Amino acid sequence: MEVGGKIFLLMVTQQSYDEVANRLAKCLNSLAGDNKPREIDPDLSALRQWGLDSEDGVDMAADMGSQLGIEIPYDENPLVAESKSGQKRARTFKEVVQYLLSFIEVREH
Repeated sequence: MEVGGKIFLLMVTQQSYDEVANRLAKCLNSLAGDNKPREIDPDLSALRQWGLDSEDGVDMAADMGSQLGIEIPYDENPLVAESKSGQKRARTFKEVVQYLLSFIEVREH
């Protein structure tokens, strides 16, 4: 971008799926203590794999929000998806990563 004859480079940090997944796994491992899985299955519930409950989503949201520089709405739990009809279900690990990425993408555009 050129402004007043000077060229400025825009510094945009784009987080990849793998980077966010690695940060999320470290965060969940920290919350789970000894319950961390040996191997992560992206298609299984994050709650089940780490032996967490939905209340751990609050701590995870605060930690990941800080790490990624995003703001997760206080009334949303990244570990739990809620349908329009109000039914709740645990998100898979892959869905949690995609949920977090959606906030990064919105912030960058």
